[in-house]
Formats: sequence, C-alpha cells, structure tokens
Amino acid sequence: VGGCFGFAAVPRIAELQAKTIVNVLLGVKTLPDSGAQTREIREILKHKIQGGNTNVYTANSYYRKLLEASGEMRSARSVDLSVRLKGVSAISAVLSFVSLLASKISNKWKGKKELKELPKALALAAGVLGLAGSALNKFGRLKGASPNAVSRMPALSNTVPKPVRANAAETQPRLTAMHTSDSVLSMCSIGGESSGSSSAGAPEKSPSPASPIKMAEDTTLEGQKIASSRFKTPKEQVQGAYDTWADAYEHDSLEKLGFASPKACVDTFLSFCPPHGKDVLDVGAGTGVLANMICARGHKAAKFDAMDLSPGMLKHLVKKGIYNKVEAHDMSKYPWPFASNKYDGLMCNGVLIYVDDPECLDEFVRVTKPGGVCVIMWRHDGYPDYRAKDLQLRAQGKWELVHVTPDQRNFDNMEFGENEEDVIFNQWVFRVRETSADVEV
Repeated sequence: VGGCFGFAAVPRIAELQAKTIVNVLLGVKTLPDSGAQTREIREILKHKIQGGNTNVYTANSYYRKLLEASGEMRSARSVDLSVRLKGVSAISAVLSFVSLLASKISNKWKGKKELKELPKALALAAGVLGLAGSALNKFGRLKGASPNAVSRMPALSNTVPKPVRANAAETQPRLTAMHTSDSVLSMCSIGGESSGSSSAGAPEKSPSPASPIKMAEDTTLEGQKIASSRFKTPKEQVQGAYDTWADAYEHDSLEKLGFASPKACVDTFLSFCPPHGKDVLDVGAGTGVLANMICARGHKAAKFDAMDLSPGMLKHLVKKGIYNKVEAHDMSKYPWPFASNKYDGLMCNGVLIYVDDPECLDEFVRVTKPGGVCVIMWRHDGYPDYRAKDLQLRAQGKWELVHVTPDQRNFDNMEFGENEEDVIFNQWVFRVRETSADVEV
C-alpha cells in the first residue's frame, strides 16, 4: 500500500486496521473462516498490473475491503463491481466510436442494417453500464455499520452501571472498556488497565502519552492553549491562564469544546440536594456556570456563595447577579473563608485536577452542615490522588458515599487521541455526617 499510495498513507491504513479490529472484537463485523480468507487473498493476488504483490489493483482492493471492515464504506464488493462496469462502459464507448468510424469508410457496412445499428447499441450499452457503475459506486461508498463513537467504544459488558450504595464503591467490580482513535497507538491501551472503567470508581492513575488534540478552529488562542495541555496547566500558571481566558471561557468551553461536566454536575446536584431554601457553596465557581444553569431551570437557592482562584473569572460571575458572598481564594489554603457547618450543599466541578493537596477534602466536610451534600467531579486520572483521603474520611464517619454517576466523556467536541482516561469523569455524591468545630476564618 505504501509503495502504491506513498508512505504518507500508512497512518491512515493503521487507523482503519485499528477500527476494524475493534469492530470485530465487539461483534459489529464477523471475520470469514480462514479458508475463505485464503481463497480471497489468492484471488486478489492473481491480478498483476505492476510486478510483485504490491500493485495498484491489490492495494486498491485491499484498501476498499479495509474501509468496509472499519465501517467507513458499506460494500467493497459493490465498488469493485462498479469499477468493472465502468471499465466495460469505457470499452463499449470506444467500440461504438470505432464502429461508427468504420461504417463511414467501409463499403462492407452498406446495406447491412444490423451493422449500422451497432454503434448506437454500443453507445447505449456504454451509457447504461456507466450509469449502473456510478449507482453501484455511490451505494458501496455509503457509510457502513460501526459503533456511533469510534473514539470511545462501549464496555465489553451488558452490565448497566448502577448507583453505588454508601461505602460500596471499593467493592464494585470494574468493567473493561475499549476505545480506538485516529491513531494506531490506541491499540496499546485496548483492553488494558489504562482504558475506561466502571462507574463505581476511577482506575489507577497512569501516564497519558502525548497525542494530537483536535478542537474547533475558532476556539480562542487562550482556550486552545489550555485545552492542548489536556487541562493540566501547571499549578503555578493556573490563575494567570484562567484570568487571561476569562472573557472567552464560556464561549470556548461550552460552545466550542463541548464541556459536558457542568450539566452533569447540575443534574446530580438537583437530584440529591434541591436548592430551594438552602445555602449552597460553589467551589471553583469560575464564571458562575453552575448556578446560572440551576436558575435557568427555575430553581433558586436561599443563598449561592462562590470561591475561585481567578479574579478574572469571578468578575464574570459577579455580573450574573446570582451569587451572594464571592471570595477569590486558593482552595489549598486553609481554612477557607467560610464558617463551619454553614452550607446545605457544595458543588465542585472540574477543579480538583489543579489541586495537589487531598487534605482540602477536610474543608468540604467542615463548611457543610451535618446531613448536607457535596457533589464533586473527579476525572479518572484525578481520583487516585484523593482516594486514600476519601476512604479515611469515610472510615472516620465524617462523610459517606451516596452515589457515583456512570462514566461520561467530557469535551464532546474534542478528540484527545489514544488515551482518554483524563477526559472520562464521574460525579461523586457524599453526605456529611459530623458536626465540625468552629474555626476562625
């Protein structure tokens, strides 16, 4: 294939091979038996337009079969037949022209009606065969059968993730998930521990190899820079980066990148802590997207308070006129500027990946009333850093795990390449069980 099409085509072939393998493993495509495969290969290799096995016919035929197997073409056989029909159509057209020319210059054609009609018949045949070939070609090149999202294949289980009971997350079996992408490098993670996991908990942390990230071209430069880091901006640069991005943050994250976790957070919060008449703290509130979504659905808390590291983001939050107390504060600095046992509910979405101190979970417990609810979003590559602290708080009876949402992919409009562990997230729901001591804030 590389010899015929140029070696720039090899990554494309590798991509189709990866998709084909996943389609076969998931049962979308079925392999013929080995005998049928052998006969088919021998049939293909009979055609020698160029010397050697790497020839144009073989390469094109293999490429079409690969397109069909990967789900990008409906029928390679239809396209192969259309090529033959077009070839016969072209030959018929040439014969029609030759016979017409012969009829003009040869006396043998005179008086023979059937010979005079031959050019017309050949021309008609050429037209019919050409149209049939074109129709077959279009049919064959329609998109074939394949999973809806090739970049994120479904888990190899019919088990539907269920809500996790209190303290049950660590005993829930993990499901193995599969995915492929626009790179054959994804084959390294198929079926492995770096793939997605069940809703009961995030997998152990593993490094994410660098890969090209695709996003909307009209995303602002600031948004592209942060997204290209896979949202892993170094901690010392986070405030400056988000201050710079603040003006375009909602345009980029919600409209261009497909930021899915805010809606998931709001859905979960409304289910477990309806805000009417309650005091709610938005931790890492940014531009106030969460409370804005809640109010847009007709819900209103007695009080929405907010905390975020970025003053630039908080300027946009204040303009919404929804929040009461607003604090620009680093959540890894203790105590937080809020009284103990103050809030009925806390929301924290997409923030903890930038915080490298699990002890901050103590502050979630401290500022929440006994019986209050904390909804916290963790990415699969983020929770392992917090796991020990979470389990400690549960063991000490300070909070209990109520629910974990099923795995969900963040940033629906982006492609992250071979390892999507860092864009799969869950919303974790905890209920605080203890009354915390008052502290000076």
